[in-house]
Amino acid sequence: MFATVDSTIDSLKTLIDDADQDTTKARLLRHLADFLRPTDPLTAHDYAHEAYQLAIQTGCIEEKVEAAMVLGRIYSDQGDYEKATGYYLQSQEIYEELEDKKGTAQVYNNLGVIYASQKILDKALEYYFKSLEIRLAIDDTVMIGFSYNNIGTIYSEMKKHLRALEYFEKAMKLFKKYGNERGLGVVYNNMGEIFKKENMLDKAADFYQKSLALKRKGNNKRSLSITLNNLAEVSLRTGDIGKSRQYAQESIRQALAVGSRQEMKTAYETLSLIAEKEKDYRSALKYFKAAAQIGDSLSSDETIQAILHVEMQHEFDLKQKQYEFEQRQAFQEQEDLVQRQKLILFLVLTGLVSSLLLVFMVYRSARERKQANALLNEQKIELQSEKSKSDNLLLNILPAPIAEELKKKGKASFRRYEAVSVMFADFQNFTGLCEYFTQKEIIEQLDRFFIKFDTLVEKYNLEKIKTIGDAYLCAGGVPEENNSHPVNSILAAFEFQHFITLHNLAIKDETMPRWRLRIGIHTGPVAAGVVGMKKFAYDIWGDTVNIAARVETTGEVDRVNISGATFELIKDYFVCTHRGKIEAKNKGLIDMYFVDRLKPEFSENKFGNKPNNELRKIIKDLN
Repeated sequence: MFATVDSTIDSLKTLIDDADQDTTKARLLRHLADFLRPTDPLTAHDYAHEAYQLAIQTGCIEEKVEAAMVLGRIYSDQGDYEKATGYYLQSQEIYEELEDKKGTAQVYNNLGVIYASQKILDKALEYYFKSLEIRLAIDDTVMIGFSYNNIGTIYSEMKKHLRALEYFEKAMKLFKKYGNERGLGVVYNNMGEIFKKENMLDKAADFYQKSLALKRKGNNKRSLSITLNNLAEVSLRTGDIGKSRQYAQESIRQALAVGSRQEMKTAYETLSLIAEKEKDYRSALKYFKAAAQIGDSLSSDETIQAILHVEMQHEFDLKQKQYEFEQRQAFQEQEDLVQRQKLILFLVLTGLVSSLLLVFMVYRSARERKQANALLNEQKIELQSEKSKSDNLLLNILPAPIAEELKKKGKASFRRYEAVSVMFADFQNFTGLCEYFTQKEIIEQLDRFFIKFDTLVEKYNLEKIKTIGDAYLCAGGVPEENNSHPVNSILAAFEFQHFITLHNLAIKDETMPRWRLRIGIHTGPVAAGVVGMKKFAYDIWGDTVNIAARVETTGEVDRVNISGATFELIKDYFVCTHRGKIEAKNKGLIDMYFVDRLKPEFSENKFGNKPNNELRKIIKDLN
């Protein structure tokens, strides 16, 4: 069998070397990557990434999406679910544009696998049923079997065993009918799971052995490791410790070969239990720690939140693309209208000349001349109105100075600013909120919050930079420099927190989760400008941005956390609590302060969150 594998690899490599077109080379590289994925994921990743880059360079959208799918599977197999989700969502968008239903169904299936791995069962089931619905509609018979199998696994996790067996049997019938041994190996394993949970261990072992025999033929190391782990558990429960150890150790070897962390974790847990039964407590602790370390990286809140962030960001990107499409349509309609106006103006002018000649020749009335002039004025006003609309659309996308520079020069230059206040705002426990609310409700809530933040940013002469999932990034002192940005940033932050507090107070249902905001501000140098020639976006770069993000993540909800650099610029106007030097990820120790309130002499109210006229005058003088 291995000779056959090696010969297939050699043949593909020869074809790649001989390929005279980049598109053909990309397709062959992608096939080679998918072929190597179950046995050599690191090499497979290199080939898939090369295929992906070639597809982008050649503009071959079909190869780009297929390479992205392979990369997604590789990252998913290795437990890097955030990257896998990113590639899958990118593929979904392309498949939908191509109206490729089979590809779209596969994306839904793969996203279901990711959510199932994180035990977010309702969402996994939702994606599996979406995939099944498409596959039934296009009569993709073999893949329907895999959808039935995957739905069965979720019902099994939900302990709905009869429902799970119903779907497994549907899958088994299809796999047997079409001779799909890979599918049978998977479904036999899953049926064994049901009987294991029902404590029918002999029957479970029979199904696992059937699965193992088929999986050994296929040489899918990750899938093989799963069944070996199941046999190790059953053997341990039936008292055959020797067999259990043998299966667990082989499972680790197979999982290590492909970097499958989930299966390594399960095998180490079994080995820990075996050592405990044998009273070898030192080994038991060693295996337990190994399993725990892998488990922390697989299913931490950060991992789950990262996956949800990727999906939420994708939703926002789609919304942004729709907005940009509508903007382009509006621009095109305006351009068409301007051209029509020019034609009308030309015709009017021509008509006017003719009219004047006619007046000269036949002494037409002054009334007709007056009407022609009125029409010209009307057209001039309409043209000016359309130009204003175009300018307003550009101003809605970019800061005014940048928009003006783009109109004049066709591009915007980069600038370095020595002092800019960068503010990050981010919602705590966004994962929990996503689990409680529907995706539509989450987006509507964030849209409401961010619209309010936009008005406050404008009020305090700050510049919105972008939103990243549930995070909001803005800055003061760009694109036009000023000296009041540190004070204005904190005043805006106070109003951000006040708005969210009012929102929470309006919630009557005590069981409904509250939105809690963390805000971090740091002041320092940045570079700013517009990247590229399409889909213009004003952005900022530099270590100041990274430090501001760390100041936010190390803050507390309902508080405004600032760095020592910002404190030195605002300490005359605000009451602050020194937190000391706080460890910030990848940034070391940073001096931080909580901003408690405005000093009484600068506050309009007793809460210390609104500036009085004296402070407003100081802010004006600073500029």
